[in-house]
Amino acid sequence: MLQEVVYYDDANSKYGMIAYPLGGVENLPLVIFLNAGLVDRQGPNRIYVKLCHALNDIGFTCFRFNLPGIGDNINNGKYVTKEQMYKEELHAVITYFRTTKNIKSFILFGICTGADLAYDYALNDYSIAGIGIVNGLSMASDPFDYNLDKRYYQKYLTDVRRWMKFISFRKLLKIPQYVLMVLLYLWRKLRMSSSVKNTEEERKIPDDTDVTAEWIRLLNSNLEILQIVAEGSESFDGLHHVHKEIKVLSTSRRNYREHIIFDADHTFTSLTSQHDLIAKVVAWCHSRFLKKKQDANVIENWSVL
Repeated sequence: MLQEVVYYDDANSKYGMIAYPLGGVENLPLVIFLNAGLVDRQGPNRIYVKLCHALNDIGFTCFRFNLPGIGDNINNGKYVTKEQMYKEELHAVITYFRTTKNIKSFILFGICTGADLAYDYALNDYSIAGIGIVNGLSMASDPFDYNLDKRYYQKYLTDVRRWMKFISFRKLLKIPQYVLMVLLYLWRKLRMSSSVKNTEEERKIPDDTDVTAEWIRLLNSNLEILQIVAEGSESFDGLHHVHKEIKVLSTSRRNYREHIIFDADHTFTSLTSQHDLIAKVVAWCHSRFLKKKQDANVIENWSVL
């Protein structure tokens, strides 16, 4: 793997890290990683770096950069909305590679807000060959936050194996700190429950008809779509409640793949969940892009003969 800094603006003030594979396959899409929230281009728990290395191993070139206002990329404040600013920055990156590096197609990959940006941008750019969205389209709201606490975190309170991890002399000294953290958490939940009544009306799941219509557009465009959802993410509840129609429409499409990673939180903190995520992304890129390219080369060679 060969890494170098690439400046993609005229003033040579904005840059990212590109990683070339050793002996990669020609004309594969460039994989672009998009920031997850305010985390820099390394990704949560350095997951983007690890994904980049894994994709390099099978022949993909990868590019990581920071969106405006994140890390070393300064926000010039000339855009009305953050969404518009992010789209313009991503468009500048894609335009640079398209014009100077002669790269024709791209794969956008993002976690959380990066997934939402990949989804929004792919609707209007023909050069996007695929999108990998992880814990996106969550529509964060009280119902999903409530479900996440009840469904994911509370089940581990009775998990003996997790509590046994605390039984060591060094960690026993930290018991007062852990007790304080639990008490603060319970106090915060008590305040929330007293200020907001947990009625069915106030926990009404929001409507999402616009997202469904846009999703249908993506499916009909034959864009390759990978959707990964962690059990410990609000997107898990969104997929099963708000996006029911999306799930039904997508499962029968050849250009759609969906995976749920259990025992994984929103940012894939555990190494086991990171390995699962990397394995699923690499397998998708190999089957949907690399294998198709290799099959096309075989057909072309036979046609020459």
